[in-house]
Amino acid sequence: MRAIKQKQYPLARRELAQSIRGPITDLAATLLSAWTMATPSEAKAATDSIDKLAGADWYAIFKDLHSALILDLAGQKKEAGKRFERSYKLDPTALRVVQSYASFLSRQGNNAEALKCSRLSTKRCRAIR
Repeated sequence: MRAIKQKQYPLARRELAQSIRGPITDLAATLLSAWTMATPSEAKAATDSIDKLAGADWYAIFKDLHSALILDLAGQKKEAGKRFERSYKLDPTALRVVQSYASFLSRQGNNAEALKCSRLSTKRCRAIR
C-alpha cells in the first residue's frame, strides 16, 4: 500500500503479485494492481488483467464495475459504458453499481436514462425487502 500511496506503481504491482493466494486476496490484489494502471495508455492492460481473473460467479460484478471505473477515468467512455451496463445488469440493486452507472450516464448527458436507472433500482430494492 505504501508503494501505491507513493505512486511507485511498478513496485506496487510486484508486491501485490506476491500476495497470499485465495479467493478474496486474488480478487483484491488483481483489482489493486489494475488500478495502478488506470491511465489512458495502460487502461487496456488493466482491464485485460481483470478479465483474466477466474473465480467465483460473484467476481463478475466486481470485475465489470472496476473495469468500467478504470476505463471511465482513462477517458475511454464507450468501453466504460459497456462495462457499467454489464455490471448493472448483473445486479441492478447493488448501491455502488447503480450509483456509478447513473453518475456515468448523467455525465454523458443522458439524465433521463440515469433517472430511470435509479428509479428502477429503487423499485427493485423495495420489492426485495
